[in-house]
Amino acid sequence: FASCTASSYHKSSPSYSVSGGQYTTSQDSDDLYEDKNKEEETVERKIIYNASLTLEVDSSQTAKAKVLEMTKEYKGFMVRSNTNSITVRVPSADLESAIERFKSLGKLISESQTGQDITEQYFDIQLRLDNAEKSRTRYIELLEKAETVEEILKVEVELERLNESIERYKGKMRNFNNQVDFSMISVYFRPKTEKPKLGPLGFVFVNLYKGVKWLFVRG
Repeated sequence: FASCTASSYHKSSPSYSVSGGQYTTSQDSDDLYEDKNKEEETVERKIIYNASLTLEVDSSQTAKAKVLEMTKEYKGFMVRSNTNSITVRVPSADLESAIERFKSLGKLISESQTGQDITEQYFDIQLRLDNAEKSRTRYIELLEKAETVEEILKVEVELERLNESIERYKGKMRNFNNQVDFSMISVYFRPKTEKPKLGPLGFVFVNLYKGVKWLFVRG
């Protein structure tokens, strides 16, 4: 059982042959180097993009409703909503377009964008998932060949462990894909502050203050 599991966690390597006491490979080092470079060039980068906006608006509630309406137009969805903020996810291809539309809802106070490259973590989990599924297939084959109760129990324990690992890896892959495919935008709203209106008595005091200040400067 152990040898079966170990072998499933190794990649296939070039074949070796013996000729005249020397080892030769089916693929030389230069070809391997070129293939590696080609693989690195063609690999699809996995980037998680997040954006944040702070807007000065007349009404936070009205602005939030408009953000949500625009988000639905992009086939996006809301993540959370508070009194003066809303966080949504939109397709990453529509990120810039959504940001520009959101900015039109008020006066822009601040804006920021970040990108996180998770390519290495993504393909590491993908490799672990592939290896776990291959190992499960081998253990299922062993289960069919098991003859004693002890052998059956050992294989079933390993199958249970592998099934748990596979589900965990699949969950991480779904989470990664969701974050890559849908960028997150957090929009914070700052209500406009209105100047206090002065009554008749207020105008008297203001004019009186201006008069006193003028006399003080003249003096």
